[in-house]
Amino acid sequence: MCDSSALSPNYAIKGDLRGNIRLIRTAIRRVGPLSWLLDIRRQKVTDLAFYSSFAFTFIAALSLFLFSKRRLKIKGATTASTKNVFTFGTLSSALACGLLVFPGLVELFKFLGSEASYGHGEVLIAAPAFNFIFACVLVILGRIALTEIPTTS
Repeated sequence: MCDSSALSPNYAIKGDLRGNIRLIRTAIRRVGPLSWLLDIRRQKVTDLAFYSSFAFTFIAALSLFLFSKRRLKIKGATTASTKNVFTFGTLSSALACGLLVFPGLVELFKFLGSEASYGHGEVLIAAPAFNFIFACVLVILGRIALTEIPTTS
């Protein structure tokens, strides 16, 4: 049975089918085995944005570690200054990921038509706090690893 109301000309006039959940449901019902996509469409993607901010923090810390390692080996910088640059860069990138990347991803998902919200707002405090704690752990591990790298002196 075809749901002709989902294909009404009103949606064709607007030219934007992102918010047309009836059209999406009709298309998924026709495909059958892909009906699990309806459940994913309903889920909030705030968790995905939250965990993605952790991934960005890890990538930033890893790239700063590799930069610091190269700085120690090639440029002959002191271990203390290299550790300080690594620490400041990692902690500041973690705060940036918690304060900018997380809300930016949530707003991007909202723009793309997903159901994304901040709930009561506690996640806006939790994202920078947990990113900062995660960065502190990465700083401790990175500073230990930078101590073990032999310098070219």
